Amino acid sequence: MKHNHLSAIMPLCILLLGLSSAQTVPGVRGGGLLPPVSSALHPAPAQDPAASVIDFGTMDFPASPASGAYGINDQGQIVGAYGPDLGPDIGDAGFILSKGSFQTVRFPGMPRTQCFRINKLGVVVGSYEDSAGNIHGYKLEKGIYSSIDFPGFNNTQSGGINDSGEIVGSYYDGQGNAYGFTLIGNTYTSFSVPGSNYTLALGLNNSGTIAGFYADASGIYHGFTLANGTFTTVDYPSAPWSGLWDINDAGVVVGAYGDGNLPDTFEHGFASKNGEYLNIDVPFVGVEATWVTHINKSGQIVGLYIDTAQRFYGFTARIAR
Repeated sequence: MKHNHLSAIMPLCILLLGLSSAQTVPGVRGGGLLPPVSSALHPAPAQDPAASVIDFGTMDFPASPASGAYGINDQGQIVGAYGPDLGPDIGDAGFILSKGSFQTVRFPGMPRTQCFRINKLGVVVGSYEDSAGNIHGYKLEKGIYSSIDFPGFNNTQSGGINDSGEIVGSYYDGQGNAYGFTLIGNTYTSFSVPGSNYTLALGLNNSGTIAGFYADASGIYHGFTLANGTFTTVDYPSAPWSGLWDINDAGVVVGAYGDGNLPDTFEHGFASKNGEYLNIDVPFVGVEATWVTHINKSGQIVGLYIDTAQRFYGFTARIAR
C-alpha cells in the first residue's frame, strides 16, 4: 500500500506558461530559476492555455530550519508550521503571517502544533499533538483555543474552514482507517468515499464543496470532491496517484500528484478546473517535490516544497490568466 501518512496536508519540471522571475515580499524570499526539464519525467496532459503561474517566492519562518505554508485567506494572511521536526503530519509550532509579520501559534500546554487553514475572519484551524502522541484538531478564534475531536476517537485532524465557520477534517480508528467529517456548530457528520477505508478531507469552499483524497482498494491515492452528497474523483491525467488539498469559490482545485520516478508519494503540484490541468512545480534549484495546499479567490496559492536533502520550505505563487 502506497500510504505515506501525509495526513495533514497532507502532508520536477516546469510546464508553465509565462513563468516570471521570483518575487520578494515581506516574509517571503525569492529563489533562482531552473531551466525546463524533459516532459518525459511525468505525464503531460493538455495544459490550460489561458493560465500561468507567476511570482514564486520561498516563505521561511525566521531562524527555523524548516517551514510549510498550508493556508491563505482572501486577505492574504498565511498560516502554516515550522520547526526542526517539521514533517508532513505536524510541526513543532504553527504560525500566522500577516502583513509581513509572523505570529507563533501553540496550543496551550501541548508539545506540537500546526496551523492548517484561516478564513476571512481570521479564524484558524489546525492540529496539535498531546503528550501521549495523540493528534487533536483545534480552532483558534479571537485568541481562544478549542479542541476538535470526533466523538469516540483519539486522533482527529482539522482540515479546512470556510467563511461561515463550517469545518472539515479527518479522524482515525485503531486500525489506521481514516474517515472524513464535517463540523457545523456542534454537530459532527462522518463520511467516506464509497469503497475506501482511507478518506482525508482537507479543504472546502463557501458553497460547502469539500476536497480531499482517498485510497482505493489497492491503496492508490485519488483526489475527490464532495458536493451535494455526490463524490467526484479528480486525478491528474495518467499519474499513478493524485490528491486534492483545496477548492476555492470558483471551483478551482489544487493538490499534488506522483509520477513514480521519485520516492515521494506526491512530487508535483497542480491546479484544475473543468477538466483542464495546470502543472505547478516550484522553479528553484534543488527542488525534489512540490505540493500545492491552498488557493484563495484571487488565485493566490501556497504550499510547500522539499529539496533533495528532504528539507521542507513554504512557498507562495499566483495563478494568472
